[in-house]
Amino acid sequence: MNFHILGTGAIGCLVATYLRQSNHTVTLLLKNEQSLVAYRENDGVIYEKDGVSTTIRDFNFDLASTDAEDRIYNLVVTTKTYDAIEAVMPLTRRIGRQSTIILLQNGMGMHEDLARICFPDRSTRPSLVVGVNTHGVYRPTPFHVIHAGWKGDIHFGIVPREGEAKESEIQSGSGDEPAQQDYSANDARVHGGQSDNNSSPTSPTNNYSSPLPSTSNITSPSYSPTITALLALPLNTHFEPWPNMQCRILEKLVINCCINPVTALLRCRNGDLMDQDQGTQLIQHVCDEAAEVIRASSLVSDRHVIATRFTSDALQRIVEQVCQNTSRNESSMLQDVRARRITEVDYMNGYLSRIGKRLGIPTPANDILIALVKLQYRLAHKEVVIS
Repeated sequence: MNFHILGTGAIGCLVATYLRQSNHTVTLLLKNEQSLVAYRENDGVIYEKDGVSTTIRDFNFDLASTDAEDRIYNLVVTTKTYDAIEAVMPLTRRIGRQSTIILLQNGMGMHEDLARICFPDRSTRPSLVVGVNTHGVYRPTPFHVIHAGWKGDIHFGIVPREGEAKESEIQSGSGDEPAQQDYSANDARVHGGQSDNNSSPTSPTNNYSSPLPSTSNITSPSYSPTITALLALPLNTHFEPWPNMQCRILEKLVINCCINPVTALLRCRNGDLMDQDQGTQLIQHVCDEAAEVIRASSLVSDRHVIATRFTSDALQRIVEQVCQNTSRNESSMLQDVRARRITEVDYMNGYLSRIGKRLGIPTPANDILIALVKLQYRLAHKEVVIS
């Protein structure tokens, strides 16, 4: 099959490597000529695991901004959330209803925004697949990816074409980072009406796998081979029905809200958060707010699921387990801060904060973390003179 990869950071290079090793045709959509030079200097993508490096070659490449006309049938998007809309927009003329877009990103709200902004015409809108990744991976230099030790997984879910999210009435929060367009759906009812009250969502520690949907239930002809190809990758991949996938995405959001901003502010590894009482207390406050927002909203409509998976205690246990499993890892936000890049805090803590404001629920812990992360960015990008 043919896959295009938009975003050649750590996750993009990881997926591209495994797709290429599985004999798929992979085209890297590069941002600029400098990226092409870096790729050629490496003579491919360097993949490293357990101290062993392998160079994967034979990728096709294209500049994402060129006027290429060939159709894109399978697009894997791994850019930062705040870059995704701008990056996908020039490609929309090459994407149609027969195409599938696979989103592998942090935070929440992106698939709603992508549909609403880039593909407003539902009759020509591509199929959307959302993935949740727990593999530890980082990129020390361009096109060199290091796969961390503990065994992660990737879960995929197909976004239903019916009952899609309503347009947002809440504007993206302003901050001290460079102005960004409001690409976040931010609607507390964004997932309303899609949850199956009779479903039995699995724990995030279970390797839940469901049979692929039958061909009669697949809107896009490319769905079945695309999902099959993704599930065949040796990355501990799984398929989940959308109601279960929504819960998994939401749990990952809370994990990110706890770990990413705190490790970025303290410049520490994930496991360090569990070493001090103050770290666990801060995680508790974030989980308390998340649980209250989720309970009051219709992000999850199944009351049994809320009572078992989305209490503050349940969320804290998940966060603590992830901190232990990835104790030596650096969060993506810490990597962004070290590189002086914009962070994804608006799509993590900002998502919970905006829903809380809509519902009249205070989220002071999340609000403080957002403010501190943005203040840190602002201070890093201006010369501070102390007289």
